[in-house]
Amino acid sequence: MFLVPQPDKPDKISADPTSWLALECKATEKLSATGAYKQDIPGTVYSSFNFMQTELESGWFAILIEADDKDDYGKKNLTKVCESDTKSKSELLGIKTNFKFLMIFF
Repeated sequence: MFLVPQPDKPDKISADPTSWLALECKATEKLSATGAYKQDIPGTVYSSFNFMQTELESGWFAILIEADDKDDYGKKNLTKVCESDTKSKSELLGIKTNFKFLMIFF
């Protein structure tokens, strides 16, 4: 059995404008969940969803900070964290199974 070295995953790449990350979090770039921007993911993402940490770390994320439309004083912001996994083997075969995840923090 031969192990083929895999290239390192880039820290960020362009997001497809029709992708879920672009549509939900208005992302033009998607960031690697294990790259240089991993510290931007709020810690509560992993503490709340530690049962799926491997899936979260294998994918891409985008963050959108927007005003809370329920805040009467206009001072609160919501942090929207969108995550999407890498292309799975089944997607490469034509079956779209991308994991999509959205978290909103107050």
